[in-house]
Amino acid sequence: MLHIFQEKTTAKLTAAFAPVIQSSLDKVNATKYYGDIVNKYNNFPTTFKKINPDLQSFVTAKATDALFKLVAEEERNIRTNFAARTSGILKKVFGSQL
Repeated sequence: MLHIFQEKTTAKLTAAFAPVIQSSLDKVNATKYYGDIVNKYNNFPTTFKKINPDLQSFVTAKATDALFKLVAEEERNIRTNFAARTSGILKKVFGSQL
């Protein structure tokens, strides 16, 4: 179930999260410093595996991954813990899965 939810909502969540994350990173100049460091690392002659210097994309992906992990944990809790079925809709949907 989560895989379908994740597949259908990732693009919209990424679009919603990206500007907020970019704004937060800009406030502390994190993007600039990260980009400078990664670009220097990527230019070392001994660097064979290059790193993407786009910090905003990395942080946005990690944030959406964390959100889906929390949703999965809550779904697992609802399925296995009767007390977690606190609303009428949850009781109706998961009530027969005892």
